[in-house]
Amino acid sequence: FVNEDETVSEETYHYGEEIDIPADPTKAADVEYIYDFKAWSPDISKVCHDDATYEATYRRTNQYYTVTWFNDNKVVHSESNYKYNAKIQQAVINEPDGYRDPAVGKEWAFKEWIQCNASGQPINAEGIVVAEVNAARFVRGQKMGSEHLYFYPVFEEVAKTVTVKFYKEDGTTWIGDAKVPYGEN
Repeated sequence: FVNEDETVSEETYHYGEEIDIPADPTKAADVEYIYDFKAWSPDISKVCHDDATYEATYRRTNQYYTVTWFNDNKVVHSESNYKYNAKIQQAVINEPDGYRDPAVGKEWAFKEWIQCNASGQPINAEGIVVAEVNAARFVRGQKMGSEHLYFYPVFEEVAKTVTVKFYKEDGTTWIGDAKVPYGEN
């Protein structure tokens, strides 16, 4: 009985004797697949008829890894599972969920996703906690690796604008729009 080129069991039997079948072997998972014992090949004869070598066969299942997207309160916004080396789809987050106290005339706009640890602390590509400006960024088209990934949103303060609509004196004929900074005439 052979498992991955390693002999699991080797016995001598006389013609007609019942064969002792060893316990199901295992195969270690790799970054891409998990392996489950399927059967011995060829099919095992319960009784010895001739010299035989039986090899372990396995079912392989894709290995999945999780990407967690936090909101700015460090609460899970969403999670997705990906096969190894699959393209990661960026989560969509339009506005801050957490408390923001912008100055009058300011708004917050989503800027980018940065990589973080499970606690929401920014990390660099080596997994070391760093200042936000030095953190690894999510890159469009990024592929899934072999470990759980976490991302945290970065928002930036932007000038708030209002749209002013212009109409002719009759009040019904629209002329056009203009975006002007909040608080200005």
